[in-house]
Amino acid sequence: MSDAKLIAPDFLSPSSVSTFNQCPLKFKFSKIDGFQEPGNESTMLGNFVHEVLETLYGMEPSDRTQAMAKSLARTIWTDKWGELVSSIIHNDKDLNRFRWTAWWCIENLWLLEDPVSVELHSVESHVEGEIGGVKIHGYIDRLFADGDTACVTDYKTGKTPRKAYVDQKFFQLIVYTQLLSSVGINASSYDVELLYLKDGVRFKKHVTQEDIDEVIHTLQETRRGIEDRCVSGEFEPRTSMLCNWCGFKNMCPAWAKN
Repeated sequence: MSDAKLIAPDFLSPSSVSTFNQCPLKFKFSKIDGFQEPGNESTMLGNFVHEVLETLYGMEPSDRTQAMAKSLARTIWTDKWGELVSSIIHNDKDLNRFRWTAWWCIENLWLLEDPVSVELHSVESHVEGEIGGVKIHGYIDRLFADGDTACVTDYKTGKTPRKAYVDQKFFQLIVYTQLLSSVGINASSYDVELLYLKDGVRFKKHVTQEDIDEVIHTLQETRRGIEDRCVSGEFEPRTSMLCNWCGFKNMCPAWAKN
């Protein structure tokens, strides 16, 4: 047991809540100790595609064409992401594969909607506040608001989940619906949607009071779990298949070589 109490972050995010419930030690490494996971291909793919789409939807509706998206992708790649991705992918064949995958994700947006006709309240909105006494914040990919109804959307560039697992993917977005007053949205009805771009699949859900109650319970239980471990100093590792993609695996005692 440590003599000094560890200090938990003041604000949680939906991703840090998920990290804690996946593995408390990973949460400690990243959110308390401040260690940074090295970039990987999957996160860079998602960040690159998100930046292109954020820029596209920040333009006038009439400019949101595939030709414009392709031009933006080239510029953003040259200005930033080409160098970053090249730091982890070291051959032309795999770099080309990465770029084709990214463009495939961007192009598939047009299978789901016509960006010219999409009317948004905002893109990349920062929201924050308290839910059930838990301080939390995050960024919304895009936000619709129409009278008393608001819809929070998230882009995904990973594998499309089976339908049985879709509901758990909405957790982050349901959290965000409860923080919309911080950006001036006071809706009484909420929808959430996930756009899986690799496969051109959209999942949409109307948020119920039961969903909100479950989110509140999860956030409160997670905050209590973090605070208890900060007092004890013991953040246990929790092994799973996800360890294979964890940037802290080489420093984790559960994977230490005997």
